[in-house]
Amino acid sequence: MTKRKVKEEIKKPDIVLRAVAFILDWAKTNTKACVIGLIVVVVICSSLFGYSFYAKRQNDKVQFMLSQAIQTFGESTVSSSIEKLNVAETLFNSIINENNKKINIIARLYLARINHIKGKLEEAKRLYLEVQGQSDDPVVKSITEQALKQFDKK
Repeated sequence: MTKRKVKEEIKKPDIVLRAVAFILDWAKTNTKACVIGLIVVVVICSSLFGYSFYAKRQNDKVQFMLSQAIQTFGESTVSSSIEKLNVAETLFNSIINENNKKINIIARLYLARINHIKGKLEEAKRLYLEVQGQSDDPVVKSITEQALKQFDKK
C-alpha cells in the first residue's frame, strides 16, 4: 500500500464506532421504544427464571415422593406388611399423576410389582406392557420382558 492509501484508510471512521454512534443516536430519538423494549426483555427473563425455578422445585418434590415410596415398598417387603404395601401403592399412584415421564415409568414398574405381589396379575401385566411401550431404555425393556416371561410361564 502506498502512503496515500494508508492515510485515506486511517481517515475513514471505524465501522464499530459508526455503528455505536448510530445506535446511540437512534436510542436518543426513540427513548420510549428503548424503555419499552428493555421492560419486555426484563419481564421475559424474569418469567423464564421463575418457570425454571418452579420446574426444578416440582422435580425435586416428585423425586422426594419417589424415594419415600421406594423406602416404604422396601420396608413392606422386609416386614411383609400389607399396610405398608398399600401406603407404597398410594404413593406410587400419586407419583403417576405428576408430569415427569421417567419417574412415572419407575413408579409404574413398582406398581406392577405391587400388583403382582397382591395377586392382581392382569393389572400387573397391563402395567408392564404399558411401561414397555412407553420406554426406550434398554434396561427398562429388559426388566419388562423378564417380568412378562414370568406371566407366560404361569
